[in-house]
This record gives sequence, C-alpha cells and structure tokens, in this order.
Amino acid sequence: MPRNYLIASGYEVDLQDCYQFESSSKFNEHLKTSEPDCILAVHAYRSGALLQECTLPFALVFGGTDLNEHFKIESKMRVMTSVVHKAKYMVTFSKPLYNQAKHLWPDVSSQLVLQPQAVKTSPDGSFNFVQHLQNSCNIHAEVVIFLLLAGLRPVKDVLYLTRAFSEWHLEENAVHLVIAGPELDGTYSDQVKQVVNSLPGVYLLPEMSLAHAHTAIKQSYALLNSSQSEGMSSTILEAMDLQVPVIARDIPGNKAIITHGETGLLFNTPMEFIQYAKCLRQDVSFRKQIIQNAKEYLIKNHSTKKERGTYCRIVAELISTH
Repeated sequence: MPRNYLIASGYEVDLQDCYQFESSSKFNEHLKTSEPDCILAVHAYRSGALLQECTLPFALVFGGTDLNEHFKIESKMRVMTSVVHKAKYMVTFSKPLYNQAKHLWPDVSSQLVLQPQAVKTSPDGSFNFVQHLQNSCNIHAEVVIFLLLAGLRPVKDVLYLTRAFSEWHLEENAVHLVIAGPELDGTYSDQVKQVVNSLPGVYLLPEMSLAHAHTAIKQSYALLNSSQSEGMSSTILEAMDLQVPVIARDIPGNKAIITHGETGLLFNTPMEFIQYAKCLRQDVSFRKQIIQNAKEYLIKNHSTKKERGTYCRIVAELISTH
C-alpha cells in the first residue's frame, strides 16, 4: 500500500524483495546502480540484515515477527538493534507493537510512529471460488467455506484447528476448511500436506493472486486466523472490508483489531473455535451485527487517507536529510 501512495504522490519507487540479495554488499551494489534518495524497509530483521552498512537515510516498518519472535534470538536481536539505531523513523501497526518496540529500544522511542494499516480490496468478479474449490477438490455437495489464508510456516500454525474442524465436518458435512497460501517453509509445508490429506473436510490450495484471494474471502462464510503471533493481519482487515466475519486466535496482534463478540470472535482453543463457528451458523442476526460492527470499525480506525499522509511525510523528511 505505501508504494501506491508514493507513486500517486509523484515519487519514483523501486520495489525490491530483500530475499533476492545474498548480502548487504550485494544490496549496496544495487543502491549504487539505482541511486535512490531514501529507503523504506519492511521488517527489522529481514531488511535490517541488508542495512548494516547503508549510508542512505531510511525508515523501518516493523512487520510483527521481528518484534514478536526474532527478538528472542540473540543474533537476530543484535542485527535489529544495530539497524534500529540507524533508522530515522520506525513504523508500528498497533499499540501492542509500539509498546514492544519502546520496551526493546527505549532510547529511540521518540522515532517511533504508530500507523495502523489500511486496506483496499479488489475482488475479481469473474472468479468463482466455490466452483474452483469444488472442481479442484472433487466436492459435489453444498459447501460452507471457512477460509484460512496464510503462508505455510510454523508461526502461522495452520494445522491448529484442522483436527477439530474435521470432526465437526463429519457431523455437519456442509462445512469445509480451506487453507491457502505459499509454501514458505519446506519441512512445515510437507507436514501440512500430510495432515490435510488425512482429514475429511480440510483442503489445501496453493497461493492465489490478490484479486482471487479477495474473491475467496468474499465467497467464504468466515475468515480464520490461527497464528501464534501477528503484527497486524492485513487479511483480517480485508475480510472486514469485504464484510465477512473473522474468527481469530486470541493473541495480542489480533486483539488489537478485534473486540470479541463485537467486531469478530477470538478463540483460545480449537474447541472454543468450534463453539464460536457453530454460533455464527446458528445465529444469523449475530453474524450480521459482527459484519456491520467490523466494517464501521475499519472505516473509523484504518483510514487510507491517514496512512498515505504518514508515509508521504516520512519519505519527504527522509529525502530532506539526504
């Protein structure tokens, strides 16, 4: 989203994946060729590893895994601390992440910026996700889809609900759990495939384009999130925008954007999830109220106008120091 804002404001943007650079020296070679005025880097460890010797002014955007998980590992914390002290600004998506960054690096707290994510959804009207699922997974009955979109890596814990959901599917054949996302961890992805293939009513699909993912959310009964930790899930915000209820794991990142029973549902165990999922199925008016509340919350608290203003201001100030 920041890229679109900056382009619309007249900036030239060179978008790069940090994984394509083998080392900070390779990244610096790219900088000599592209000659940017400043850098907006996402994720304090992944991008931070490339910024150790950077002389250009830059701002960091914390992702979530960096503040929630990587700080526990000494070598990664060392990299993040080094780059944090060189950054002109550091953006956090939520109050819990802001407080965590302030706790980890109290001496640079004045450079922290709290800016909740905003989302813009664009479903593909020509894509029928239900039919796609039926064809891909050879389903010929009615489908009520509970969708979990996540990259396949341990922190997303996509298997957390699968056994409980499969048992529910055996009681109520219409409900189906669909997991979709890229294979980010080979070993974990193999484990997911093995488990999913053994469970009735649970399916695994590959990563979809953003437009198809938005359509999949819109055509699902509910969006799920079972992550062990999150920064701020853009997928949850997209579901709110597309007016699909969210059932998410009760973790700080999710609690920052979901008020239980008002803008979504938060579970602590698989059995609690099943209880809340059944409640949505049985109480249509409750489901509608959650959808309405979530949409109103999104409009009030996740403004694209404010997000655009924040990133354009940061970039302008970075360029002025170059």
